[in-house]
Amino acid sequence: MNYGKRAEIAKKRKRRVQAAVGAAVAVAVAGLVVFSCFVPPETWKYRVSKPKTTKRREGECRLHFLDVGQGDSILIELPDGKTMLVDGGDADPAHTTYILRYIYSLGIKTLDYLVATHSDADHTGGLDKVTEIVGASTVYLPYVTYTAGKEYEEFIAAVEEKGCETEISERGISLSSDTGEYPYTLWFLSPHGADNPAGEYAKANDKNGDTAEAINDTSAVIWLDYSGSSALLCGDITSEEEKSLLNEAEAGLLRFGEKNFSFDGTEILKVAHHGS
Repeated sequence: MNYGKRAEIAKKRKRRVQAAVGAAVAVAVAGLVVFSCFVPPETWKYRVSKPKTTKRREGECRLHFLDVGQGDSILIELPDGKTMLVDGGDADPAHTTYILRYIYSLGIKTLDYLVATHSDADHTGGLDKVTEIVGASTVYLPYVTYTAGKEYEEFIAAVEEKGCETEISERGISLSSDTGEYPYTLWFLSPHGADNPAGEYAKANDKNGDTAEAINDTSAVIWLDYSGSSALLCGDITSEEEKSLLNEAEAGLLRFGEKNFSFDGTEILKVAHHGS
């Protein structure tokens, strides 16, 4: 084979390689365009390097306590498949990224419920981004927000921008399965309603000289019961409020409908105020 033929063969090979590379690039670009139509680019970084999690079995109830440093963030998968995020850690971007990657790792596209137990920054710092990226059908907000910082204000702005339905956390809110197939009950035990003169809201207003205690006193306290297993999430309530709830339960004053509430047999306890 002479030099001219070898050169021509080399050129043809080069053109084939270039054509193949061009086709691969075109396919990749087309795939990226299609992907971006269904997956917003602003969520891409939360869909990579996701934590390794397992898929929830049908009828299973799972609580995920997320490591967000000093703050709180608890993701609940309810037995009927609905989801709730209780608090969103502080404003550290690494913590917020972890929360969002964890949510996506479970295949959750949108939260059903989002709860800000109270307005402290170590509980609401990441909720603006969670609301913006994932969103929630219903957001439960704290009533007392004395001198709430920019983290809480940014969260509220995100809730309004997203158009989420909102409700103030108070005793009496009860969530359960729509179908009744997997009977669970999630109750808000505290705070008392804003119109209750003996409730935590009124007491918090009396304590407005001590802003931190007033805010913590009105943290949402949540009880979840499913098939005899139970969990109690205490937010940042003070020891005074803990004693008040215990005394009410022991006196038979903590009731939901015809049922007297009892803390006996609580299996999972998220201690109040980070254990302090």
